[in-house]
Amino acid sequence: MQIYWTKINKIIDETPEVKTYLLDCPKDFTWEEGSHTHFALEGFNAGDKPNRGLIRHMSISTLPHENSIGITTRIREQCSEFKTVLRNLGVGDLRFLDRR
Repeated sequence: MQIYWTKINKIIDETPEVKTYLLDCPKDFTWEEGSHTHFALEGFNAGDKPNRGLIRHMSISTLPHENSIGITTRIREQCSEFKTVLRNLGVGDLRFLDRR
C-alpha cells in the first residue's frame, strides 16, 4: 500500500447534492480509467485502529492526463460521518489517498 497526503484544489457543485472534489496529483500517483482509491479524512488514524467511518472506497472520476484526482459524490442532508466531514472541507485542506 502506498500512502499519499494531498490537498483539495477545487470543489465543483454539480447539483445541490453532488460535489466533485479535485485533488492535487502526487508526483508518482498513477491510475487508469475506471480506477478507484481509498479516500480518508483527517482523524481516520488517530486511535489504535483506523476509524472506518472516515474512509471510503471511491472511483476516480478524472483521467490521468488531467493531472488532478477527481472524486464525485452525492452528499444528502442526512448523511454518514464521512460525508458530514467531507461537506465541511474547503480548498487547501489535506486528504489521504492510498493505492493498493
